[in-house]
Amino acid sequence: MKIENCSLTADVKSQAETIAKNNVDIRDLQTSLAKKRSEINLQNKLIEQNKIDKEAKDKEVKTQKEEIDKKYKLKREEIQRYKGDENASSCDNARMFFNSAYW
Repeated sequence: MKIENCSLTADVKSQAETIAKNNVDIRDLQTSLAKKRSEINLQNKLIEQNKIDKEAKDKEVKTQKEEIDKKYKLKREEIQRYKGDENASSCDNARMFFNSAYW
């Protein structure tokens, strides 16, 4: 009976050591998982911020393009007014130029 109890005690100790080791491994894995989750959350926040920055940059570029297009159109109209009407007489064109805001 004594030998049998020693054998059972050794088995219980062995199982207890295995369980303790497994618990340590589980804690390590949980810690690693928590770190990975925090890294993923940080990356997701960076991605979201980059998306917001890109949208703002795109809006700024669109606004600048619209301003440039507007200036180009105005300059083109100014040049057309300066050139005058090609079918009109030179006196009419001169009169139009002198009456314009560019004189």
